[in-house]
Amino acid sequence: MEGVGKPLVRAAVGRAIGRCLAAVGDWLAPPACAACDAPIAAGVAFCVPCAGTVDRLDPGRPLAAFAFGGAVRDAVVRFKYGGRSDLARPLGSLLLGAAGVAGLSADLVVPVPLHPVRLAERGFNQAALLARVLAPSCGSFTPSLRRVAVRQRQASLGRAERLANLDGAFVAHPRVRGRSVIVVDDVWTTGATFAACEAALLGAGAAAVTPFALARTLRSAADRTAR
Repeated sequence: MEGVGKPLVRAAVGRAIGRCLAAVGDWLAPPACAACDAPIAAGVAFCVPCAGTVDRLDPGRPLAAFAFGGAVRDAVVRFKYGGRSDLARPLGSLLLGAAGVAGLSADLVVPVPLHPVRLAERGFNQAALLARVLAPSCGSFTPSLRRVAVRQRQASLGRAERLANLDGAFVAHPRVRGRSVIVVDDVWTTGATFAACEAALLGAGAAAVTPFALARTLRSAADRTAR
């Protein structure tokens, strides 16, 4: 019985230590709004004024959690281009909540990869940080996509140009064969990146691929439900 109890004790001690570390972290760096750094209560991502600008998308269509605008846009820009990797946890928690509402689960949670050159420039892959927050509840975190080509930056391109720009840009690991996959990214703009990742994963034998982003750029009301 002593041997059986030891893992339970270790788990309880681990949880207690985790709670203590979280409390110390909140004391050293009090919770702040992901969009503007205003003080907030623990367990939320945005202050009250910023939260009023957040547009949640239909959880019945698991493509993206929020519209890319308002506080969500401000937070993503700070996260992605401002070196604020600390925002991965509050933004990832938002993504996790939306995934729970949508009932998303899979064998693997795979981030959209950055090419090593881009990764060196930014210092982190924002999609991987979000995927790590999502993974414990939705599937096993597995970086099973590799970006093998540096192409023109996507931000200035239309959908057709993005698709052409990403042709052959991704390679999937054979471990995805027969597995269901959730592909995670920060922003869904035209869907071209997700389409290229999906093609690589299915080409490597993945059983099913579900794209999921924190935010989606909306051009019309139809974008709320259209894939």
